[in-house]
Amino acid sequence: MEGVHVMAHQPLGGKPLLLDTAHERHMRPLTDTDIFQLSRKRFRSPAQLILSWIVQQNISVVPRTSRITHLTENMNLKRLSTEEMVAMSLITRMVGEFRFSDPRHELGFDIFDEEEDQPAKEWWEEPLIKTNPELLMVM
Repeated sequence: MEGVHVMAHQPLGGKPLLLDTAHERHMRPLTDTDIFQLSRKRFRSPAQLILSWIVQQNISVVPRTSRITHLTENMNLKRLSTEEMVAMSLITRMVGEFRFSDPRHELGFDIFDEEEDQPAKEWWEEPLIKTNPELLMVM
C-alpha cells in the first residue's frame, strides 16, 4: 500500500484485559523459549530482539512501559543479521498469526474482517448516531 505506514500495536504482546482460552493456547512473545534462546546470542533481552526484528522491517513500534529500565532497553536496539531475521520469521510462522487485542467476543463480530463490514454499517445507521453525530467524537 503506497503512502501507508504500518505501526505495530502492542509489539511485545501487551496485557490482554480478558484472558480467555484463545490467549492460553498461544505463546507470549517475551517468554517464548525460541525467542529467549536467540536473544541470548547478541541481545540483552527478548524485547530488544523482537523490537529490532519489527523495526528492521520498516514497521514503527510504540511499546508501552512504565519503567525507565524497560524504556532504555527498548531504545537500545541492534541491527539483526540476515540469519537472525530468518530465524525470527521462522519462529513467527511456527506460532502463527495471533491478535493480543481481539474484542470479537465482546463486540459480537470481528472488527479485523476486511470482507464483512456489516456491523459498522448497521452501527452508523442507528437513529441515535444519525441524530447525534457528536457521539462519534467520544467513541
